[in-house]
Amino acid sequence: MVFVQVRVEPMMADARVFLVAGALLCFGGSLVSVYVAVTHDPNRKEDRALLKRGEYLAGGSVVGALVMMYLIMRR
Repeated sequence: MVFVQVRVEPMMADARVFLVAGALLCFGGSLVSVYVAVTHDPNRKEDRALLKRGEYLAGGSVVGALVMMYLIMRR
């Protein structure tokens, strides 16, 4: 029995799709966090929880962008 090893190189299109999808998700997260910050009043007690979630979403989009940059640059 003969086994043939085939070396498969990663396709460039895969990295591009990953990059575009990640960038769109980061951009969408930033837009949603700005929308939450603009439409809710920080002086109202019931809006403070939503504002905190908006801040978490903004931080998550920044962390996602950094992770995406790291993954693309290490190849």
